[in-house]
Formats: sequence, C-alpha cells, structure tokens
Amino acid sequence: MFRIVLRNNAKKFLQKLSRDQYLRFSTALHKLSVDPTGGDVKKLRGDLPGAYRLRVGKWRVLFIRKDDERCIDIITIEKRGDIY
Repeated sequence: MFRIVLRNNAKKFLQKLSRDQYLRFSTALHKLSVDPTGGDVKKLRGDLPGAYRLRVGKWRVLFIRKDDERCIDIITIEKRGDIY
C-alpha cells in the first residue's frame, strides 16, 4: 500500500467538495493507494517527468508515484479542460 501525500492545492480542492463528491474522491484515492497502476491511470508526457493522472469523472488527479518511498504525491486536482 502506498502512502498518499496531498499538496496544498489538492487539500483546498477536497475541502470545498460536497459530502458525496468527497466520498467519491476518497474512495478513488484509497484505490489508488492500494494499486497505483489500476483503474483509469495513465502516464503523462510533457513537462512533468514521471507524472500520472487519475480520472475521476470530469476531474483529473495529477500525481507523481515514488516507488522507492511507496508514496503517491498528489500535485493537484482540476477539471479536464483546465489541467492540460
């Protein structure tokens, strides 16, 4: 199991969610911590080497997986149109 670390942007995003939305993201992040390659995870190309994205509905969770530390660093969570 990987440890989830939330940066400030991601924390602020999660704090603004309704209870239902928060539970949806909480479940998605828990599944990500158990299996960081499962679900709708894709490796990104471009500016952030080693970055991945997880799709949660119309939202994208941008993260870096650190296998040596067994850690997932959640950089930001934004709408698809705003993140790319």
